[in-house]
Amino acid sequence: LHSFLLLHNPEQFGDDMSHRTALNRVGEAGQSIFGLDEGQSGFSFRAVIPLFSQHQFIGAFEYGIELEEKFLKRLRRTTDAEFFLYKLEAGESTLLAGTLAEDEFPVQPDVIEQAMSSLNPYNKNTEQGWVAIYPLIDINGEAHGFIKAVSPGGSIAVLNQALSRAVLLSLIPWLLCMLFIILVLARTLRPLKTVVDRLEHMKL
Repeated sequence: LHSFLLLHNPEQFGDDMSHRTALNRVGEAGQSIFGLDEGQSGFSFRAVIPLFSQHQFIGAFEYGIELEEKFLKRLRRTTDAEFFLYKLEAGESTLLAGTLAEDEFPVQPDVIEQAMSSLNPYNKNTEQGWVAIYPLIDINGEAHGFIKAVSPGGSIAVLNQALSRAVLLSLIPWLLCMLFIILVLARTLRPLKTVVDRLEHMKL
């Protein structure tokens, strides 16, 4: 698999995409996939739609929103908490982005391990306030990273409620755009499918 067209950067194409889990899954299953995926640039919410020619998989259309500093800052404006995005590899966590330049709220490794092993959010009350670890579960049901939220004031219930609302508000534009793209693709490809069907009928 190689990139054919990047709408955000048309001049760049031809990159090897065979490492992308979502693209490989779409090619194997022949069905659209929606969820969290990890690429070279980090974690993203992605929707991948397969494209076929004569029932043969020829590629896919992909749209996504990256989990980056801008995303975390939108969460902060809604929840008034600090957020940090980490990648976990070989037991070591690497800070990818945050609402602060440095994570000034250390937690014990067992807190992170508990959240990652259970694949469920883990909350702990510390001297800095409530700390919550949210595992980032990808389309394979695995967690290779997490979001750390720190709320110096307030309760964990308020933090969880505010975070759920903030994530939903952040994803609504993505979902609406994805729906629009699906409708456009279906409308655009329908005439082409009709032509192909007629040509197949003429062969008989």
